Amino acid sequence: MKSLTGLMAGQCYSVSVVRVSCLPSDTATRNITLVTNPGNISIDVVSTYSHGFSLMINLTHYVENGIYHIMNNVTWLRFLHCNNGLGGSNVTDQAYDGNPTNLIITGLVPNSEYNMTVVVGNALGSRTQSVFNQTQPAAPSAPPQDIVAVNQTLFTITISWQPVDCAHQNGNITGYEIRYRKEDGGNTEAVSVRVIMGADYTLTDLQPSTTYLIQVAANNTVGRGVFGSISASTLFEVHVISTTSTSINISWAKVDYEVLITWISTLSSNCTQNIDQSLKKDSLNGKSSYVIDGLKVFTEYNITLCINGSICTFKTVVTNATAPSAPPKGMSWEGSSSTNITIKWGPVPCADRNGNITSYVVMFRENGKEIFYNEATTGGDMEFTITGLQRSTEYEIKVAAFTVAVGPFTNESLFASTTAGTREGGSNVGGVVASVILSVLFLIGATLGILATIWLMRRCRCSLGIFFISTLLCVLCRKKS
Repeated sequence: MKSLTGLMAGQCYSVSVVRVSCLPSDTATRNITLVTNPGNISIDVVSTYSHGFSLMINLTHYVENGIYHIMNNVTWLRFLHCNNGLGGSNVTDQAYDGNPTNLIITGLVPNSEYNMTVVVGNALGSRTQSVFNQTQPAAPSAPPQDIVAVNQTLFTITISWQPVDCAHQNGNITGYEIRYRKEDGGNTEAVSVRVIMGADYTLTDLQPSTTYLIQVAANNTVGRGVFGSISASTLFEVHVISTTSTSINISWAKVDYEVLITWISTLSSNCTQNIDQSLKKDSLNGKSSYVIDGLKVFTEYNITLCINGSICTFKTVVTNATAPSAPPKGMSWEGSSSTNITIKWGPVPCADRNGNITSYVVMFRENGKEIFYNEATTGGDMEFTITGLQRSTEYEIKVAAFTVAVGPFTNESLFASTTAGTREGGSNVGGVVASVILSVLFLIGATLGILATIWLMRRCRCSLGIFFISTLLCVLCRKKS
């Protein structure tokens, strides 16, 4: 067995083996072919593109005459910079013919790092060499994701979106560009808005009841990417022409589409209970105004008007107030003096108020008389003191609530009486004591006078008439003297 040394890798050699015997004539020669292992590989990146590379691949030794077949290929593994992770699978592409060549790899992703591996081999073995490089950036190759309208008013539309998919960003995103125009089938020029970063934007100064085509594209350091589009509409402009206590008259710009109106009441403006939550609908095709009637008095209604089932606007309207439809409840007599009576009462039932109660009216008269006197209270207090009344007098009293007009007075009257006192504000204790003393003195004097008269009459032995005449003549004589 003989080892051949000093051979070159990847070369083909012709070897002759001579068998020599003891006899000079007994010799033989046999030629065989040997193949050595491939030599070393060198890879040079000649140039990079956004979608590929140009590589120069060299072997230290290679076969010139194709005596043996070299099995080889090129593989690469992609890494995406935007998510710092593995963004692709192993790819096998483009056979290498074993000769020095400028190998062009195409179909790669821009702005991505690749680990390229070249493998060459033959029947005896193989050689492997790898190199890392990154493709050039390019404009984004896909639009932003999930573009939606998140809020609409009469004059604005707010949109939002998600970033371009990582595999299609192709570079560092520097912002977004938005353009929009009326979606009316005409050649309306689009308005462009450059937005720096962010993930939402509000379009302003739009026209009511109008549908717009809105497009969003991402920008990077290379340029603008692909636009993504949505359609969105501003709200429908509704005008309130007039309102009554039970109706609302509205108008809008006439359109040729289906118009559907719905309305639902929520809360009465001065009550805490639901008045009417029934949802009502009506079709208004071809109309530009509508009167909603049969509504509750002084009640808030939410009105929705939709065109073609997609463009909708909302209006909150309160029907007009009227006079209360019921009187206050629970009137009572709280106290009195010789000239005053204080009364109290409860509220008007919520469903019968028909507005904000601003004051109450108190009506009273002396019991049995025809004429009532009115006294308007201030504010919404449910207590009032009637002053300037007669002593020891019974009064008939009624109360009504006031919103924009006076409501009905209480069905049943309240009867209350003043006391038998002195003038308002004076004390009568001293007067009562003096009256008692004077009465006692008067009785004592009168008694003494009667007793003296009887004594004189007995002494003079005369009648009562003669006694009074004598006494009178005596008094007259004294005055003359």
